[in-house]
Amino acid sequence: VVLPLARRQVRMPRLEYRTLRTGATKEERYLLEVPVDTKVPADWLRVNQTKKVARYRSPEVRDELHRLQRAEERVGAAA
Repeated sequence: VVLPLARRQVRMPRLEYRTLRTGATKEERYLLEVPVDTKVPADWLRVNQTKKVARYRSPEVRDELHRLQRAEERVGAAA
């Protein structure tokens, strides 16, 4: 539900989530990668940028990612 909405908001029907490895064990998941000159909604949080692309998280993705991380922590604590 979240990805189709993001695709409509930026008018990019092929928009997909990206995962960016930021270290040996750290990675940024569920980033929306768009060309730098793409207009995005004001409530999207820019996480990273290069000369050609900017990577964002929408509020919906941030909320769902937070829920996923909490669930992963609970599973890890139970193991």
